Amino acid sequence: MNKKQPIAKFLLLGATITLGIFFLVAYSTPVEAIHKETALLKKYDKLEELVHDIKDGKVNFKKLVDKDGIPLFVMEDSDIYDKADQNTQDCIDFAGKTGNNLRDQEIVHCVEDPNYYSQNSTNSGATSLSNTNTNTNNNPSNTSLSNTNTNNNPEKYDDLDKLVHDIKNHVVDDDTISLNNFKDSKAYQGADANTQDCIDLAGKIGDKLGDQEIVHCSEDPNYFKNKLSNTNNNDNTDNNNNNNVDNTGN
Repeated sequence: MNKKQPIAKFLLLGATITLGIFFLVAYSTPVEAIHKETALLKKYDKLEELVHDIKDGKVNFKKLVDKDGIPLFVMEDSDIYDKADQNTQDCIDFAGKTGNNLRDQEIVHCVEDPNYYSQNSTNSGATSLSNTNTNTNNNPSNTSLSNTNTNNNPEKYDDLDKLVHDIKNHVVDDDTISLNNFKDSKAYQGADANTQDCIDLAGKIGDKLGDQEIVHCSEDPNYFKNKLSNTNNNDNTDNNNNNNVDNTGN
């Protein structure tokens, strides 16, 4: 019995150390990525300098942290974000809240044109319903339910509902869909104008169109417009609250 007890203690100690190393590695990986992102932003005095390096290819978030973008809170905690004007901050907030992360090209869009996403939302909503209905009526194949040889490629689908079904069931998993190519698909052309407008806006927000964005637009064509509107309303409320505090001196 005396010999077995030290062995049992030794095995328990070994298991504890192994688990500790496992959790340390699992925890340190995302923390290390955030440190890289924070360190990168600290190198710049202004957003314009970061944009310059992004456009020159010196900064690429995907290569930096092996992701399409950085967490929005990392940007919001940076000095270069604090120095930006309110419109640019609003634009960045919307871009970061719409996708899972804030992409480098979204920062470029917002710095060069703080109204970039607002204008895209307005322009998308102005699309003529009659043009789309004419195209659909002249192409009965647009509503065809047959989807032969799709090869899990969203651009090969004939029907948007079938595509959404396959995305939900993980038959299709693609976050790098080309908006221009998808617009040539029968699935897109067979959709109503509001859904097409929603997909256009989603594709313009990021560099690529994600499969979940197609699902959102299919289920609620106003999904991204509402997110933009809510973001603007929240920002206006914050500004009004700040003004009231300044006026009262509290």
